[in-house]
Amino acid sequence: MQRRGKYVASQFVCAITGFSRSLPKNNQTHHIMIGKFANIEIKFSCVTFTILFAAVAGLCAPSVDFQAPPLGDYGPITGHVSGLAPASAYEVILLDSQRNKIWWDKTHNVHGIPIADAGTFSAASSSAEKGWINNTNVLKAPFIGVWIVSTNFGKFSVEGISLPENITRAAVASKIIIRARPGMNPSVDFDLPPLGTKSPLKGQVFGLSNPKSYKILMLVSAVPNIWWDKTHNVNGISIAEDGSFEVKGWVVDPHDLTVPNIGIWVVPTNFSEYTAEGIELPEKITQAAVASKIKNRGELNF
Repeated sequence: MQRRGKYVASQFVCAITGFSRSLPKNNQTHHIMIGKFANIEIKFSCVTFTILFAAVAGLCAPSVDFQAPPLGDYGPITGHVSGLAPASAYEVILLDSQRNKIWWDKTHNVHGIPIADAGTFSAASSSAEKGWINNTNVLKAPFIGVWIVSTNFGKFSVEGISLPENITRAAVASKIIIRARPGMNPSVDFDLPPLGTKSPLKGQVFGLSNPKSYKILMLVSAVPNIWWDKTHNVNGISIAEDGSFEVKGWVVDPHDLTVPNIGIWVVPTNFSEYTAEGIELPEKITQAAVASKIKNRGELNF
């Protein structure tokens, strides 16, 4: 009966959530049909409805959070899933990656990772019991990802390949974290768009335990020491939780298609306004940046 009760409650929450498109007027009576279980008459004020909606709407959006040992250390993965009823109808897929591009499965190393009814899960590992850390390369993998899928997801294989689409499609929740070693210097890398194209610039930040607390500055240069800002062209460049970023729409001038030098600087999100339009690189950028990289995609190399 407990599982059925959770299901009914979840159906009720989703019914309330779907009802948000037309907020009720004060003291207006509403009838809500929850599946085949009950026809409930509810009378509440608009304020009451708003509070109720804000408090429970998250139950319709499953989420997952977890902790992993620091880079270079053995230790368990422990986590919790919210918004699923029953949570035990789902399981965890655990993958690791060196650069957030090529992934390796760690789920099979521990013979599957079930989720308890309370939403908790774990995958053991220690120096004596290898567990999910089955070789020393895993100790050095900064990216750890968790995907929550149904227990009937079926067999899969992820051994040195890009993240399979069937996993991302089936996952009801997912999270990727970046492990950092104490004292580890942050760094950034990116793929250069080919000359003459308007392709997006895609990159990755490494060594930051809280990437979303930082943002990207992108500048370009055609001649030595003269830079032009491209960050404002795209209304800012945020960094995802897994450290990845993508810059679309940065080509706004024909010269951008052939500009040889592209630079990326990683600065805190509270970095103040700046201007770089045909000037030397502002000193405030180099002082604030925790990581930076300049790449050349043309024949000139300054």
